[in-house]
Amino acid sequence: MQCGPSTRFLKFHISDRYSLSNCEVRDVTNCRLLSYLVTYRRLRFFGHIARSSPIQDHHRTVSAAIGKRSPDWRRPVGRPRHTWLRAVESDLRHLNTGLSSDWRKTASRDAWRSAVDTATLKTSLGIMTRYFVISALD
Repeated sequence: MQCGPSTRFLKFHISDRYSLSNCEVRDVTNCRLLSYLVTYRRLRFFGHIARSSPIQDHHRTVSAAIGKRSPDWRRPVGRPRHTWLRAVESDLRHLNTGLSSDWRKTASRDAWRSAVDTATLKTSLGIMTRYFVISALD
């Protein structure tokens, strides 16, 4: 019998007739949800870009995209509606701040780190809440 990728990752053998749910695998491996990791790294990268030198292309591009667009601007046909900046904005949505104020907040690493921790707290608490609800029902 061959071990699947998940059993090699867990470093113990699980018979093929048993199946593990994602919650059980996360409990054994002490891993967080992938969505938490993506959100956390996206926000950290946003802070990295904001703190970079203003003469660098990536800094100028993102700062121009955060600014106001002209009223006659239209998204080109075939371009995605959901952009990276919209994803960052949705990650920071429950902080009740705009992208331009978050852009300024990144100048202080400590303030930005606490903002990132607060923004990702909802995702990590969602894991714990689901786990306690499931275990209470069993």
